[in-house]
Amino acid sequence: TIVRIYSWLIAAGFAGVALHHVLPAWTIAILFVVTGFLACGWHGVHYAEIASMAGAERSGTALGLENTMVFGGAFLTPLIIPLVLSLSSWPIVMLLIGAAPAVISALLMPGEHTATYA
Repeated sequence: TIVRIYSWLIAAGFAGVALHHVLPAWTIAILFVVTGFLACGWHGVHYAEIASMAGAERSGTALGLENTMVFGGAFLTPLIIPLVLSLSSWPIVMLLIGAAPAVISALLMPGEHTATYA
């Protein structure tokens, strides 16, 4: 689904940012901009996808749960970054910022349903 694609593209962008010590500064700047657009620009598409996956009867519940998860992540991320940074380095922080959402979406997002016809 589009949500998984966005998650993996964001993860790839942050993996590129984690290579800041070997890539030119202009490449890192472009990666930050593109990854930032991907990380922030998906909201409308993502919420529409969540609502359509849940169906009309459960779209409100799904959107409420989605909002709770997004704001939970927005709350926890700034608390976790200093801890990870004190134990490692910025490249590790960037890898985790990119990898965690991609892995979580791969584990938690339901797969595509294929219709079977008799």
